[in-house]
Amino acid sequence: MYAVINAGGKQERVEVGELVDVELLDVAPGDELTLTPLLVVDGAEVTVSAEALAGQCVTATVVGEVKGPKIVGFTYKSKTRQRRHYGHRQRYTTLEITGIGASASTAAASKAAGSSKTADVAKTAAAKTPGAAKTAAAKTSAASKAAGASKTTAAKAAAAADQSDAGDAAVTTEQD
Repeated sequence: MYAVINAGGKQERVEVGELVDVELLDVAPGDELTLTPLLVVDGAEVTVSAEALAGQCVTATVVGEVKGPKIVGFTYKSKTRQRRHYGHRQRYTTLEITGIGASASTAAASKAAGSSKTADVAKTAAAKTPGAAKTAAAKTSAASKAAGASKTTAAKAAAAADQSDAGDAAVTTEQD
């Protein structure tokens, strides 16, 4: 059984008991992490759909932090004696994969809820789709822009009315 996870913008193929170096994470050694898989393969069964993966998770324990290989760079400009020599070592977090499968909360909920769980998973997957969130955000921003435009127009009209009233007051004061 193996899974493909997304960690640090890169996809990694992981198995239980494997040590994996991922981009540096802000976690302490010994902490437990749960990662969402992009793909789970269990023998002949391949799970790819978002609905089926909603209940899946990959658990890992943070082993420590390591440095990658040294990268040496050298730049120069010819005929001007400009030279620059530099090096870099990327830092990585080492994870030990401890389990692939259903999350603990999902397993407990499936025992309690029974078959109604599949309907809930479908609803949550539909709610989590990025297209729906973007559409809702676009509608909200368009509504706020329209409301902002009407507020601005109303504010300009009120300011113009105040200025005309102030001008009339100044004229009446001069006449007294």
